[in-house]
Amino acid sequence: MHKNFSKIYDEFTKYVDYKGWYMFLKRYIKKDGKVLDIGCGTGSLLQYFYNNGYKVVGLDISEDMIEVANKKNDKIRYIVDDITRKDFILDTKYKYVMCNFDTVNYFSSYEDFEAFVKNVSKIQNNNALLIFDLVSEEIFSEMFYDDVFIDEEENYLAIWQHEKLDENRHEILIDIFYKEDNMYNKYEEKHIKFIYDLDKIVEILNRNDYYIHDMAKNENYGESRIFVIAKKEKNEKKR
Repeated sequence: MHKNFSKIYDEFTKYVDYKGWYMFLKRYIKKDGKVLDIGCGTGSLLQYFYNNGYKVVGLDISEDMIEVANKKNDKIRYIVDDITRKDFILDTKYKYVMCNFDTVNYFSSYEDFEAFVKNVSKIQNNNALLIFDLVSEEIFSEMFYDDVFIDEEENYLAIWQHEKLDENRHEILIDIFYKEDNMYNKYEEKHIKFIYDLDKIVEILNRNDYYIHDMAKNENYGESRIFVIAKKEKNEKKR
């Protein structure tokens, strides 16, 4: 997964405000426990936590992304795994689990989202926090004009095309022409985003002993993005 894209991912995301994202998240994430970053990619955000004294671990489904992350900092532990896998388990507990950059929108169904929550629950004790962000359907009107977006930089040209597949699923095709050794190589990426009903997200969280601690928006990351901060509270009285 992302075998070719991992080579150019950092160039492709060079304008992402990782420091600002870190500053936003550290309102909730303290230094009193371990942090797991699910969908960590090449580790750019996790590096800020590491540099500021947090105990961190990164996890991603892409071995190639993790390979790039390891080259940046081999002192951070990285794991290649699928968080929706039925028999997923890790060897330690985490006070904080975060899943950033609408990674949850890449799950293929509500069932996959619930598998994600169940697996996170296995590695968290009571009062731990699960933090993730997701985007609504409005993201596509923000990004695209007539379902096309063109991103042109010195080293690449990217042509994005959007199509709504059904009630929940949206397809994004990206053709990337990237300059390497005075030649342009073509990379092709296909992404399917699953758009959730927020009430169903809350229902799934509650069913698995997570309750809303906070919900937040940050105007720097678009009006269509919402951050969910859920606390694990296994309490029969809440049922």
